[in-house]
Amino acid sequence: MKFKELLLELSPFVALVLLIWALAFSMQATAEETQAPIQWTSGYCAACHGVGAEGGVGPRLVGQTSIDIVSKLVIYRDKGNVGNRSNMMWANAEKLTDEDIATLAEYITGLDK
Repeated sequence: MKFKELLLELSPFVALVLLIWALAFSMQATAEETQAPIQWTSGYCAACHGVGAEGGVGPRLVGQTSIDIVSKLVIYRDKGNVGNRSNMMWANAEKLTDEDIATLAEYITGLDK
């Protein structure tokens, strides 16, 4: 039995509760998908670069261009060297897709506004 048919057979109150639940669940999934890059950035990147990418153990990222960020992350992903502590970035960067890198660069450059 399809969801819509089930709703028609239930009492109006139960149908309304199920409909609200279904909408809330679908909205939650959408919110989680939207927040994923931000959560990742706030978790892994923020540990060294700071929540606002202002720097810490790792260098300041705010103020860098998206081209700089993308090029450095690609180099790190390929286990290349950008500076004397490049190896600290290799494990995190190797997991990134091109889309992830573009999203991170957009997010970080957006912090500067």
